[in-house]
Amino acid sequence: MSYKTEYVALDTSEPGESSHTGENRRIRHEESFFHGLLRFIRRSRIAMVALGVVFLLTLWGLASLASTPNQSTGISQQSDKGDVLDHRLILADTTKYLNGPPMNSFRENLKEDSKYVTGWNFAGMTNDFMVYINLIYLGMISSRVPIIPPFIPASVHLGKGGLIKDFSEFFDLPGLRAAVNHPILEWSQVKKGAYAGNTMDLEDVVDEPIGCWSNWQPFGTNGKPIYTELSSFLKLDISYTPVPDNVKLSDKGNHHSSYWGMVSLLYPEGRAKALRQKEAVASYSPRLNQSLPPDDQLACFDILYYAAVRDTYEWERDYSPAWNLVGQYARFSRRLEDISMSYIRKVFNVGRNEDIPPVRDMLYSPVVFDNLIAMHPNQYISIHVRRSDFADRCGKNKNKEDCFLPLSTYDKEVQHIKAELADRHGPASPLSKVNHVLVTSDEKDSEWWGTVRQQGWYFIDHGSEKTSDALGKWYPSFIDAFAQSRGVGFVGTLHSTMSLVAARRVQYWNDGPTRMVYFN
Repeated sequence: MSYKTEYVALDTSEPGESSHTGENRRIRHEESFFHGLLRFIRRSRIAMVALGVVFLLTLWGLASLASTPNQSTGISQQSDKGDVLDHRLILADTTKYLNGPPMNSFRENLKEDSKYVTGWNFAGMTNDFMVYINLIYLGMISSRVPIIPPFIPASVHLGKGGLIKDFSEFFDLPGLRAAVNHPILEWSQVKKGAYAGNTMDLEDVVDEPIGCWSNWQPFGTNGKPIYTELSSFLKLDISYTPVPDNVKLSDKGNHHSSYWGMVSLLYPEGRAKALRQKEAVASYSPRLNQSLPPDDQLACFDILYYAAVRDTYEWERDYSPAWNLVGQYARFSRRLEDISMSYIRKVFNVGRNEDIPPVRDMLYSPVVFDNLIAMHPNQYISIHVRRSDFADRCGKNKNKEDCFLPLSTYDKEVQHIKAELADRHGPASPLSKVNHVLVTSDEKDSEWWGTVRQQGWYFIDHGSEKTSDALGKWYPSFIDAFAQSRGVGFVGTLHSTMSLVAARRVQYWNDGPTRMVYFN
């Protein structure tokens, strides 16, 4: 029987919502995973034989998943009649990967014939996003079902008092599943917990022991595994076993683990070899005091932020497999888009029925896109100025304003963006005449924001709007992330992961030029 993969337009509207209509609001996930891979290959500037072999192996494995039943995840890609299946429904059907709705024990909810992989949060919203994308990529290349944790408040970034929110509140998870053609679960689907809006009885939720792998214990700075807030929230009592040295990306003294080194631990031979090492001693769990080997059915790692195929901090490279094969397809949710657009319209004084044109994608030719810009001139160049916690890098005896670069430095890069837009699209194009600049920053000083206003630039004043009070502490940052992603060009702050991911979105979603300002 022949089999053909078919992707159809997704309706990811919330219950009770109507779908957006109009040509300029069409669904953006019609580009398949394999088209994305080809686009990734075209965009790569450096031919690397070793990395090419890795991606060919990845493509071969994923192509096999698309043409044959997957024994690990339980995905059946072909019906008895050989008809083309709607994979959105298959991938979203949790009964194929779980025994039922969220239960008191994760163990009770996992299918005996399926294998899974998970990880934990790491230091803030954007870092968490990167970790969860890395986790999905790891699940894809290991043929396991990734279980995505929620966004949980971290004291060093969001602060205390924020609610615990699912990944799918902010990102279009059905669209992401379809784009990468792989099942993706959330922890809220697996085990009960005190999530925002939860109405379930949590009295009988079990505190469960589990063995996990630790990447940080052998490669980190303190020789200990990392315990995050999520293990307590999920009521997981974790015993950690250090990964073997051959999982390390290189011997150059870094924290990074190799994706393929981790994958080897998720198969029988690699697992058995690793557990025979004398260093493979499991720690005792903090609450139940149990020493357990790494779980085979639900594999877990303490830190996936430092994960790469070839280079350290690989997200900074244009060939990053996690970004190219997963991250670029993680579009924002319809709800977040609608909320964010209302703030952006208010900033630019655009009426409710006057839609700011959508960012460029495969559905629009340059001529059509430029005509949309001409009809609605409120396109803008977005900026992210990272300040706040970067002040810690200035040194104790240095004034932070002498350390931070002035807005004039960002303005120089804005002028470069304008020039590049004119060069790309021609001086007659409306894109060469974009003058609006929208600034986002973590700065709290009202005087500094006054200098932004004096510059003639725009910003969403979350303080005056009381965004946190109205929507919760996560929303100012996610609204800013959305606003950054809509820029026809972007200027960010080097070494800020928020700037890094925003630049990637503008490059890939809008075909926009980007620049980074070096933090002094």
